[in-house]
Amino acid sequence: MTQNIHLIFKTHLDVGFTDYASRVVERYFKKYIPVSLRVARQMRDSDRPERFIWTTGSWLIYEYLEQANALERAEMEAAIDLGEIAWHALPFTTHTELMDPDLFRFGLSLSQSLDKRFGKKTIAAKMTDVPGHTRGIVPLLV
Repeated sequence: MTQNIHLIFKTHLDVGFTDYASRVVERYFKKYIPVSLRVARQMRDSDRPERFIWTTGSWLIYEYLEQANALERAEMEAAIDLGEIAWHALPFTTHTELMDPDLFRFGLSLSQSLDKRFGKKTIAAKMTDVPGHTRGIVPLLV
């Protein structure tokens, strides 16, 4: 019997909770993202079959691509093309019961925009560190 185990490396992004929002975003852009890209590249270049794939909310990837310089953007785009950087359908962890339908749809539009740009199809969203989602989002996910 074949058994596959998937270890998902993902980031829980707390913008404005653990520190000022600008500092948290800067830490991701200047430290965590470059380290993730480097680890993915090192694993790809090694003789081992394992790969490092980093997953986060779509907002962080979208915003990084907007703000990165040309070299950083090209490195991120290459990692996305290689499947080493991935996003899920939600932009970040949020309390969805505080969002109206238009705001929730806008959040989903970020992953849809990235999907279109990179030829991907996002099929999942993740939830961490919130007590749950309102069932009101179900029709918006279909």
